[in-house]
Amino acid sequence: MLGLGLGLTAPAEAPAGPFEPLWRGLVRLAEHYDMPQLCGTPGLSGHHVGHVPAALPGCGIPDAVMLDAVSGVALIPPALVDCSAARALKLWIDGTAHPAVRARGDRLDSLRLVGDFSCRPVNNRAGNRISEHGRGR
Repeated sequence: MLGLGLGLTAPAEAPAGPFEPLWRGLVRLAEHYDMPQLCGTPGLSGHHVGHVPAALPGCGIPDAVMLDAVSGVALIPPALVDCSAARALKLWIDGTAHPAVRARGDRLDSLRLVGDFSCRPVNNRAGNRISEHGRGR
């Protein structure tokens, strides 16, 4: 969903059919009034969480977001990440996943996630450096 301000949202990807002109109009309106977007990036849906502390030194996310959809693709479950991870996922979905799925004649509606923020060492082995999961990346 795209945040349009005043509590209004619109799907991140244009719906097919009679609602497409309305969606495009809402997106133009949001762009015209420069309404806030998650991580300053169109197509990211979720909400700002802020600082996420953690129990181990080196873990935590200084400015976390809870990401529930990217370019119209629902994330199941939503992911607690930093904005750099959210933007990287958007680049992958837009540049690789969507085109690959469309080439097969399908549509990518959701991704089932197996991990997001988790304060732990790499491979869960004591003594290893902190995993990127421990930084929300």
